[in-house]
Amino acid sequence: MPTTTTAEVVNMPAKKKQSKLSKAEKERLKKEEEERRLKEEEEARLIAEQEEKERLEREQKEEEERLRLELKDRERREDELNELRIILEENQKEVNMWEAAAREKAEWDRYMICDGSPNPAVQPEINTFITLWKEDPEVDIQTILQQCALALRLTDELELLLSEETEPEIIQVYQDTLRSLQCLIHAKHQKAAEEILKSAKTCSDIETGNMQKIVRDDNITLCLWANINKNPRFKGYHFQEVGLSFELPKPLAMSDICVRILHTRYDHLSHLSVRTQAQNKIPATEEEEAEAEADAETLSETPKALEDGEMIGEDEGRESVQQEKDDLQSLKSSEGKKSKVSVHSAKEGRKSSSLSLQEEAEDHSESNVEGVTSSGEAEDEADPEPIVVEPATDSTELHIVDLHRYTPLGGVYYFDVFRLPPQSLTINSWEMTEILDTGLQDFLYPSEQPHSSVSAKLEDSGTLSYPPVGVTVVLPESVIFMQEPQVARWDPVGQHWRTDCIAETSYNSDARSISFKMDAFCAFTLLQETHVNMPFQCWELRPQGQDSVTLTITAVLTEVSISVQASSTESTGTGFTATAGHSLYSRIMTWN
Repeated sequence: MPTTTTAEVVNMPAKKKQSKLSKAEKERLKKEEEERRLKEEEEARLIAEQEEKERLEREQKEEEERLRLELKDRERREDELNELRIILEENQKEVNMWEAAAREKAEWDRYMICDGSPNPAVQPEINTFITLWKEDPEVDIQTILQQCALALRLTDELELLLSEETEPEIIQVYQDTLRSLQCLIHAKHQKAAEEILKSAKTCSDIETGNMQKIVRDDNITLCLWANINKNPRFKGYHFQEVGLSFELPKPLAMSDICVRILHTRYDHLSHLSVRTQAQNKIPATEEEEAEAEADAETLSETPKALEDGEMIGEDEGRESVQQEKDDLQSLKSSEGKKSKVSVHSAKEGRKSSSLSLQEEAEDHSESNVEGVTSSGEAEDEADPEPIVVEPATDSTELHIVDLHRYTPLGGVYYFDVFRLPPQSLTINSWEMTEILDTGLQDFLYPSEQPHSSVSAKLEDSGTLSYPPVGVTVVLPESVIFMQEPQVARWDPVGQHWRTDCIAETSYNSDARSISFKMDAFCAFTLLQETHVNMPFQCWELRPQGQDSVTLTITAVLTEVSISVQASSTESTGTGFTATAGHSLYSRIMTWN
């Protein structure tokens, strides 16, 4: 039997008591830990609330400071704008005063010219000038060039008057006068060329056997060539002095013709195209509205007839077919009228390629309409539903030059072929010349042949369907082309520039020449994209001394420097005044 001592008996209750106290202690410690955690969370919450409050107060102060600075900056900008507005108003007043003074001085100078030239602002004077000049029998080329120079100066004055005029009636009068002067200038050039060509045989060249002549001044360059020798191996001629040359096909080399290339530094055709394009917008809209109204009336007839009980069964089908036949017949008749007008216009002038394209398109549309009619009759007998004929789009409009996108540069080249006027004959010391009142007669090329053989459309290979005429032009030194120029021909029927029927275009950048071929003789010009240098990269205004600055504009492809300097009011130079320079500076600062 084991023995138990007294000490062991005494220690056993102490251990049990100690274990019981540790559990209570644990509960107390647990409670204290929970209280401490809650206290820390409360303190953290209070600290977070305090920080949030401080943050909101700080943001509010920052927002108030920002608003205060923005308001202050706005006031400063308003003060600057008011100051700039005052400067611009003062400059505008000075500009208006300068323009008024310049206008009065121009009027006084115009009054004091006293050289016999008419005042284009006075209608009786300019009308008298036009009438007398039209009846003037003078045909000497130098005299006519002097008269044309005076007429061009009058056209410039008329354009200035047009830019300042606001009365519609006066504007119309100025426009009619301007158009009369421009047409008369062109007629005088043609009359002078006819006089030179009448003596082409006596002025023929010994080497070539033909006549070639160049006449030029500051406004025009006239190149004339007369085919007297009629050499079948003749290819073309180069006017080396002026950088113009042409190539003729073999049929023309054997014909009794003369070629004229008239290069005018001015452009009297583009404004006709701009006006024509502006006028065509309104009629197109009216036609569309009329077609829409007609379609609406056609569609509204069917339900009304059904309500009234007028069309049922076979009667409905026959009447709808008859109505469609009438509509298609009217469409064909209207297209036939258009083609007749086009052919008639081509015979009066030259058979341009645009007219042949239009006639082919119309013939093709007529065949399509007839096909629709024949197939539509069979379908309508079974199904009386109406047939909707969609109008075909005119592809020829794609070749019309948009003068808002492209700008003609270097003037206009009138490339024409005429019948050689009758030459003088010497018989028994008598010189006999046949005099014709018809003037220079156009030589139609291509000549009048069946429509299929003179078609002006381009073949798949890019060549023309009949021998073309070639032209080579050296670009004028007064014009800078940033890119390869495009060639456009003038359509006298549609009154606009076109880019079709021009093939084999090649540009030589070293020689600054462009060569191309056309299907017919017509006026042409060189085009460049208007905004080729846009957008401008930067500008700089640098002072160069007293009342002198240099404005440098850096564009995409070039850099332009403009010197602006003061000029005395008594000087006849071309410098700007100090006021104009300051106004230019103010406007540039405003644009920026």
